[in-house]
Amino acid sequence: MKETEINLKDEVKNIAEAPIEKQSKYIKTVLPQPGHKCFEYNVTENELSYAKYSEGEVKIDDTSVVMKKVDMNKECVYVTALNFKNATKHLRKMFKVDFIPVIVK
Repeated sequence: MKETEINLKDEVKNIAEAPIEKQSKYIKTVLPQPGHKCFEYNVTENELSYAKYSEGEVKIDDTSVVMKKVDMNKECVYVTALNFKNATKHLRKMFKVDFIPVIVK
């Protein structure tokens, strides 16, 4: 046998892959100032609207607390602000572009 020849004795077998469960990924905690609301800006459709919440119950030391969680979309950016006009200003600073989003209430 020559030294340049490769002799593979092990066989490669394809094994069926198990499906992976999708888990929610922690991104960031945002606590709005008193009187502020959370807005979502859809980048693809250029729409600014209120963020949608879902409520969940969390148990801490034998007491249950109701917490709100924002339903996140991949193509959306989330901003906390006092009103739509203020949210538009925050988005202009964030993207460094002068634009006017369509407001959907």
